[in-house]
Amino acid sequence: MLRKGYVDARYKPSYVITLEELEWLGERVEYLQALTERLCKARSPVTWNNSSLR
Repeated sequence: MLRKGYVDARYKPSYVITLEELEWLGERVEYLQALTERLCKARSPVTWNNSSLR
């Protein structure tokens, strides 16, 4: 859904997303960010600084 939304929003002027869909996508993005951070920390002994990730 995220990939389709990106492609459609970029190339289709008629693309529409509901508030419910947008909120769901936001939750998924937050989950994927947290998962990525956990996996990276587990693989690397480097001390992570959240401000450097943005």
